[in-house]
Amino acid sequence: MSQEKIVVIGGYGRVGTQICRLLAKEVPGAVVIAGPSINKAEELAQDIGSGTTAMDVDVFQRSSYEKIFEPKRNVRAVISCVELPVENKFAEDVIKMGINFTELSATYASQQKLFDLQSIALTHTSTAVVGVGLMPGLSNVMAADAVSRFDTATSVSINILLGLGEAHGADAVRWTLRNMGTTYDMRYGDIVKKVRTFTDPRQTTLLNETAPRRFYRFNFSDQHVLNKSLSPAHVDSRLGFDSKFITDLLGFTGKIGLLSLVRENAAPIFSKIIKMVSIGDDRYAVQVEANGERDGKSETRTLCASGQNEAIATATVATFVGKKLLANTLQPGIYPIEQAIDSEELYKYLSSRQVIIQNIRKNKQDLYS
Repeated sequence: MSQEKIVVIGGYGRVGTQICRLLAKEVPGAVVIAGPSINKAEELAQDIGSGTTAMDVDVFQRSSYEKIFEPKRNVRAVISCVELPVENKFAEDVIKMGINFTELSATYASQQKLFDLQSIALTHTSTAVVGVGLMPGLSNVMAADAVSRFDTATSVSINILLGLGEAHGADAVRWTLRNMGTTYDMRYGDIVKKVRTFTDPRQTTLLNETAPRRFYRFNFSDQHVLNKSLSPAHVDSRLGFDSKFITDLLGFTGKIGLLSLVRENAAPIFSKIIKMVSIGDDRYAVQVEANGERDGKSETRTLCASGQNEAIATATVATFVGKKLLANTLQPGIYPIEQAIDSEELYKYLSSRQVIIQNIRKNKQDLYS
């Protein structure tokens, strides 16, 4: 029987390229780079080698992407590095064909649509893992891991630090700017409140740093998923940049209401300005701080993942999940990553690939290796 394939949609984009390179090393001959530009896909496939192939696929045209479903293609799994609109049918069609699926979206509405496909996935014996990457993704796994150590959990705070010196992909910058100055619903028990992005700063010190910095509310999907799965604990997510000046400047403009003026078409200008003035570096960190009770005593558990090059770290998490889906070792159904993946196994995989995982409980620190 011929080797089963894993198709990476948007595989020649910033994160997609890294996923394809990592997968090609670990499962040579299985990777298919897909996207609307066959020239870009073929060029990257030739550069990677290791039996990597290319396919022209437009996820917004069924007549284009249905070639993935042809039996001769022998596709077992699909990774989408493209932000799919809620109304898009691509993921649903993949799952209906009994093909495993995962995606790197940070938008909760798109992810919720995937969760609604549970009965379809079970009927067609396919598996989908929702939200893979750093945040959402690794942040979900660390939060669920931390909470599992308590008898009762009360709150979880998730902070992500992004380096402005890294050449973030256009989609990532566009998504970040599109969410600036917007409001979203946050659940506090039975109460739902509207909150605004880049407000309500919280000061914390990352485990890999010595000085505190401020993180501001941001509409990452992990908090919405976790507020359901980790209830009654309340979960919120915040964003900060390695430049404290830029972080607080955005916080100030958010406070006076100017962030609502930032629109999606500002992404190219914003990227060029950062590149020209050389602000920041390429480091990142994701820190989870969970509070709860254990054996009748209050306890705080903090986990931090850090390293350089957020795109490669995101790709590494996606590669770990993609290999599971390609091997078809997960049960059919639609799962958030924290319910599908063993945390210790993921930590060890990441630690062997330059992602440092720190874990502190009552000032006792451990490094996963």
